[in-house]
Amino acid sequence: FIWDITLSHRKSDLVWVTNGQEQLLSSWQQNSTVVWINGDFHAASPSSPPVRAVPKACIYGKHAAAMQNFLTRQQITEVLEMESWTEMLQFVERASDFDAGEESVRHPSDATKMVPIPAIDMVCTGEPTKNKKRIQSAIVVGGGIIGSSIARALAQRGLTNVTVYDPNTAGIATPASWAWLNANHKPPHAYKSLNQMGLRGWRSDALFSNLDSLKWTGTLVQTKEKLELTGGYTAEGPQSMERIQELEPEANFTNIDGSYVYYFADEGHVDPQEAVLALRQEAMENGVSFVSDERVIGLVRNVQDDRVTGVKTSSRDDFVKDEPADVVIVAAGASSSDKALGGVPLVHNPSKTYFGSPSSTSSPKLTRTLVDMVSSLYLAQRPDGTVVAGGGAIKFGLSATNDTLPPKEIQRQLSMAQELAQQLAPNPVGASPLTHKKEVISKPMPKDGFPILGFVEPGLYSAVTHSGMTLSPLIGQLVAAEVKEQVSLTILNDFRPTRFDREKEKNVLNDWQESDSA
Repeated sequence: FIWDITLSHRKSDLVWVTNGQEQLLSSWQQNSTVVWINGDFHAASPSSPPVRAVPKACIYGKHAAAMQNFLTRQQITEVLEMESWTEMLQFVERASDFDAGEESVRHPSDATKMVPIPAIDMVCTGEPTKNKKRIQSAIVVGGGIIGSSIARALAQRGLTNVTVYDPNTAGIATPASWAWLNANHKPPHAYKSLNQMGLRGWRSDALFSNLDSLKWTGTLVQTKEKLELTGGYTAEGPQSMERIQELEPEANFTNIDGSYVYYFADEGHVDPQEAVLALRQEAMENGVSFVSDERVIGLVRNVQDDRVTGVKTSSRDDFVKDEPADVVIVAAGASSSDKALGGVPLVHNPSKTYFGSPSSTSSPKLTRTLVDMVSSLYLAQRPDGTVVAGGGAIKFGLSATNDTLPPKEIQRQLSMAQELAQQLAPNPVGASPLTHKKEVISKPMPKDGFPILGFVEPGLYSAVTHSGMTLSPLIGQLVAAEVKEQVSLTILNDFRPTRFDREKEKNVLNDWQESDSA
């Protein structure tokens, strides 16, 4: 597995390589290989400063020989192999300082840090903040897949004074998620890479990988236009009708002559509620509290220090009180746009997902996930035979409120969804007829479509994304690392909330790093 943290203004790229079958944990140094690819300059020796040069690389680790062969095929033939792990990290720090430019020379304590993320077999680079306040407590607003994942990851890092507020047992949007785990057609490169790492999190984190409903089915995707397959993600296509039938005999893609079908083998599907309940169970075993009889109605601020120091909650009998915390993390989905919770910019995105009844073991089953982008219809089938249908084609009849529809209207919508779904997979849908739906007025969708991850203001962190299911194992761990270790991870730099206001970004960063409040 290889990932990069390249940003448009950087001159170098740090790549981490690890064997996916090995658990890094305490032995991640022995089982991994770190590579520094130098596109603009290099060091003549580990102890000398970087100088301008043609593309070269420095490497150290278990898979150094295999990686060197790979680099040779990429026409990077001059590779300097380090003699020790410490030597490699020291070189990375010196190169990072050089990469910042002579006009931005940093103190050694501000050098790039290597931050282990053992739960998902990853190490990230980042910049330590100057905040002196020790994080001893946290409040998470929202207990869906993202909020629960963050809470569990905070506990894994030793922060057990964590309280999650959510009146629902699995959040609002999460139970209505179609829960397609994928990274295809998600430009630009930084966002696609983030989703690929999210998929890897589902495989490497034992809690996620051991879920009964998690199935790596692969996905057949029908598109109007021919896709440009750029590599780095397993894809086959366009497929012939014969190959489609070989991959999924139960699929019925129509108008195949006027469209294209591709197969993405590394994708999957999961029951989102099972995932959330598993996260909550482990989090509670490690000391995290989940509060369902109170709701967060606002934030508490220290006027003198101008930072968030907790939340205001309201009980069912309207009793309002302040709950203090060193940091507040808003993972409230579509509600994250509320000004009372920090007000990150989101757009309205209603959603509806239909569910069938479990089918018998002898009934025809889908072995792949089906995505028809031409008609905007998505189908998957869980291990118990339950068909799950989603997509724009079945969003008809979305209500503006949560008011209960008349029985006749509910049945009419079920019949329409059944007819559409059965066109794509006649036999499996016929054996698991749609029986009910889950609808949300608005799923979380950031204004520009990309995740919002970072401090909105001192003491207030926002974590909201449309690809919550795919990204949850990754985002939970990265957010927890940033908050608990007080570090700004480079991998998240493209997704900061302050990208919507560059002047605000400068002010927030200064406030957060320079705060010395106790």
